[in-house]
Amino acid sequence: MVSAKMSDLKPFAQVCKTLQEWNRAAAKGSGLNFEPSYKLLRYVNDIVLKEWRNFRMGLLRTGWDLSK
Repeated sequence: MVSAKMSDLKPFAQVCKTLQEWNRAAAKGSGLNFEPSYKLLRYVNDIVLKEWRNFRMGLLRTGWDLSK
């Protein structure tokens, strides 16, 4: 199996790979059993900020209502 570098992957694939590697340790202090790490949240946010226009257009083309 060939392993791709994260920088070589498209944004959606980067998110999927990050989620696969996500440590599922229980979060302290929250009511959730599992909570994404700050690193994961920051990483996903960075991708969204860079790619939002493309994501938005794709969502609109597939019928998503983004007015809510």
